[in-house]
Amino acid sequence: MKKVVVGLFGAYVALIAVQSWGACYSGSGWKKDGNSFYVCIHGEESWANRHKAEAICEKAKGSKCDPVSTYSSSCNGHCYDESGKDNQSLSGY
Repeated sequence: MKKVVVGLFGAYVALIAVQSWGACYSGSGWKKDGNSFYVCIHGEESWANRHKAEAICEKAKGSKCDPVSTYSSSCNGHCYDESGKDNQSLSGY
């Protein structure tokens, strides 16, 4: 029984270690067709991911995007994922 408990605990710790995290980013002027949007990126909140979000913003918007000014763990409305796909809602970031 003790081995089972230890094994389950180890699996739980491993699951927590690989849990995905990241952020949904936006900035002033991040709008397409008059609607504000976020870009959600998996991984730690970093300058590299902020720049990645800005690049995805520029592809979605079709023009230059202002720097990231806000981020959140989720998005409702217009949300672009890392592949540039438009979603209505993204969470778990």
